[in-house]
Amino acid sequence: MTNYDFDYNEKAKLMCLFTEIASISRPLDHYGYFMISRFWCLDPRRPGSNNCHVNCADLGDPTFRKDVRCAYKILIIEGVTAWGGYGLKCLGSDLTKYIPQCV
Repeated sequence: MTNYDFDYNEKAKLMCLFTEIASISRPLDHYGYFMISRFWCLDPRRPGSNNCHVNCADLGDPTFRKDVRCAYKILIIEGVTAWGGYGLKCLGSDLTKYIPQCV
């Protein structure tokens, strides 16, 4: 995430979210590395709002770009609680352990 213009706290929150949700199975209506719901992306089979202006099928690509941009947008609009319990683990916790992964 070094190529993104996010502050360290935002990067740490995204890394925390990624770490917390990486090991769980993904529900059918969630996409990419950050389990982004169809509300945020376009899935022709399951219409949503597409607030990130990205196809759901494009989330999870090897570059992480679309996932990170959309997750960041969600983080700014709704905060970590948009990810439910996984986000709550990142809320108010010590995020400094995630920062070295981002420099």
